[in-house]
Amino acid sequence: MKFIHHYSLKYGTCFEANIGAEAIYSIFKNLDLNKLKILTEKMIERQVAETRKITKKTSLIRAMTYAGIRPEWMFLTVFQLFHQFFVHGCSRRGTSRNK
Repeated sequence: MKFIHHYSLKYGTCFEANIGAEAIYSIFKNLDLNKLKILTEKMIERQVAETRKITKKTSLIRAMTYAGIRPEWMFLTVFQLFHQFFVHGCSRRGTSRNK
């Protein structure tokens, strides 16, 4: 972790480090599906060794593009809580336990 701090001080504006789901979310948010689709189709044409895997990736990318789905939508960024549940408690009949 010490090297991350070193690079952030040295390169300041052009270095960014994230960890965990936040890092993956930012990668997926900046992903251009159309460019990725073209790249994978070219890889299939060149008959790369793992053609089956690339075909599956291309199929997924095409389906997401056709449906208008963005990759970053697979992450929960908002977690909705129900205020009434936490204020009044939980019971089978919907009445408060505190009454």
